[in-house]
Amino acid sequence: MLGDTLSSQLAQYSPQRGTAAIGGVPCKPAFVVACRPPERSSPSNTSTSPPTPSHIAVVADLEALVARVDTVFTKESLGTIAERAATARRRKARAALALNLRILVRVAERAAKKTPSLAGLFVPPDYQGPNRGIVGHAKAMLAEATRLQELLVPAGLGPTYLPDLAASIGEFENASLTLDAGRRDHILARADFADLAGECSEVVGILNVLNAKRFANDSELLAGWKAVRNVFGPFTRRDETPETPMGLLPPGV
Repeated sequence: MLGDTLSSQLAQYSPQRGTAAIGGVPCKPAFVVACRPPERSSPSNTSTSPPTPSHIAVVADLEALVARVDTVFTKESLGTIAERAATARRRKARAALALNLRILVRVAERAAKKTPSLAGLFVPPDYQGPNRGIVGHAKAMLAEATRLQELLVPAGLGPTYLPDLAASIGEFENASLTLDAGRRDHILARADFADLAGECSEVVGILNVLNAKRFANDSELLAGWKAVRNVFGPFTRRDETPETPMGLLPPGV
């Protein structure tokens, strides 16, 4: 995470562990090296000028940005978790819906032997087709089965089938809404994360030139600043595998 990475790197150059107040401005240890030189174990003859009010203000801006990055990262993580959970939930709901539709098709074929007018009314959907298509087809079949239930129930449909079919359609749609919401939060947070990384880079660029001047006579502190000034942008999880397309069902479902 950008905040943790920057904080841990900067903290290496400060022995402090509390909240420092520099010029009356609170400054966490992670940013002390940017505000003032850390304490040395041995005396030094070099002189480093104290930070100016504008310098302290820039450091405060960076600290605020990193805090926002933490918040956005949490939102991005929660969105990803919700998306993955909803993906699994929708996959299960779609399998249950497909099974219910297969039952209706088979029962309708049997009922059509006694009532020929039922023939061809309950055609199976494209089980490997897109989600929207199978849901629309399921709703149409539910409406037709409700209208003709007096002929279908005795043929083996069962008295609880229609409520079960309606529930499976509802579960699939609810899972889809949850998945869409999680994906939206995930994508928006990633966009915000990229924007914040850009802002952090700009602020670090300002601190870079300020510290280049301030630490000009102190090679140790200048080297320390150069070691911690990098700001990392959005990342890609290495263990992330491509998501299985939700438009498909395993053969035979």
